[in-house]
Amino acid sequence: FGSSHFGPAFLAPPGPPVMSDDYLAEVCEGKTGKELFRELLRIYSEAQVEDYYKMGQWQNRSMRTDYVLIEAHRKEAGAPAPPPLSSIPEPKLPQQQLLTLPGLKAGNGMSPALAQLVTTAAQGAGPATELRNCAIFISRNKLDPSRAKVMLMALSSDDRKVVMDGFVSEKIGMEATDDLEQYIKENVKPGSAAAEVAPPGGAGGDGATATATGNLSIGELKQTALFIAKNKLDPTRAKTALMKLTAEQRKSVIDSFSSALTGMEATTELEEYISGCQETGFPGLEEPPSKKAKV
Repeated sequence: FGSSHFGPAFLAPPGPPVMSDDYLAEVCEGKTGKELFRELLRIYSEAQVEDYYKMGQWQNRSMRTDYVLIEAHRKEAGAPAPPPLSSIPEPKLPQQQLLTLPGLKAGNGMSPALAQLVTTAAQGAGPATELRNCAIFISRNKLDPSRAKVMLMALSSDDRKVVMDGFVSEKIGMEATDDLEQYIKENVKPGSAAAEVAPPGGAGGDGATATATGNLSIGELKQTALFIAKNKLDPTRAKTALMKLTAEQRKSVIDSFSSALTGMEATTELEEYISGCQETGFPGLEEPPSKKAKV
């Protein structure tokens, strides 16, 4: 199944297994329905019943796919152990609403065809759907899960769909992920996701410039995510180190830092680089913060 493509230079840790039906059937010891949803809820507290229970049926394959992806990223990030299953409540199923329309015979409610139409119209592309689409894309293209997820989640939903619909690569692993990074650079315009940077000093004008997380605009979040992916940094530690800086300092680091290392070693080098800049000054800025404080 393509294993002959692996060479000695491919040293990245393996990602989630290819999500075949046989493999997914074994996830969570073959549990289905409510019990499988409770297993998913242990590691993904944002899971919503409505995303996995449709037309009176549990979407077991979707739950297993999401479980595999989320659990893989929890392990990579060193997440703490999930709560015990006994603490996870039984999910409450949505009420099946009966519909009566003029000309529709009373009895058991709507016909199956009408029920499907109404249910389909009510379905939304929530976070679980986005996550599942990314999981399938990463698995199908044999990408490095950690880097690929960071790059994809930095895009707007529209840009992400364009990338996932158009990207193909004959490579696998880190090399395929490098191809994805290059594809995004060539096909996604900077600022295409309304990524406008907030004015310096937090002056937000009329407040409509951009949606921000903390003091970061969408544009800064995207730039930070691409920087982490490009330098193969540990996402959690690198983000923590960068978020402590001002916007100007963060931009200086992103523009000037590079490392021949990867993972934790590269992230340690980033932390040391930032510490040095705080002492001697950030490239491109007039003077170090310590001197400004004395003025």
